[in-house]
Amino acid sequence: PYGAVPRSARAAACGGAAERKAKYLDRGRELYELGNYDKAKIEARNALQIDPKYAEAIYLLGQIDEAKIDYPAAAGNYLAIINLDPKHIAAHIRLGRLYLLGRAPDKATEMVEAVFKMSDRHPDALALRAGVRAATGKTAGAIEDAQAVLKVQPDHLDTIALLAGIYSRNQQAEKG
Repeated sequence: PYGAVPRSARAAACGGAAERKAKYLDRGRELYELGNYDKAKIEARNALQIDPKYAEAIYLLGQIDEAKIDYPAAAGNYLAIINLDPKHIAAHIRLGRLYLLGRAPDKATEMVEAVFKMSDRHPDALALRAGVRAATGKTAGAIEDAQAVLKVQPDHLDTIALLAGIYSRNQQAEKG
């Protein structure tokens, strides 16, 4: 029959869709790295038109929204990823950072604990917990976590900045 599509053509179309969405995502990441957030967002959305549950495209949208300081949209994207893929560690970390930024340390701690269930001593989760501890006045625990991060990842910028802030505050307290 003329209307039937051969099985090999259907398989090729599926492979083509996977390739197209990967190309859109790759191009979106390149544009994101270049700081061209609007065009990066278009590429991520193109990938999502092919696969609306493409977690990595949603993650890129979250990163773009975060870079554009649209934290509610970023949080919504990260939460959507976690709902699609509860084991997406990077989404937990990013959402936890946004919670900490929004002064919701309990919610940030939930994200840390979720990551620790998947990866016992994940450096980004330890760094996030250090931030939570610093924000809640648990300075000794924050320093301990930060030092643990720097042992495995000496160039972890968030942790370096956190420790610098803690030490700076401690020096100011000693002078005062």
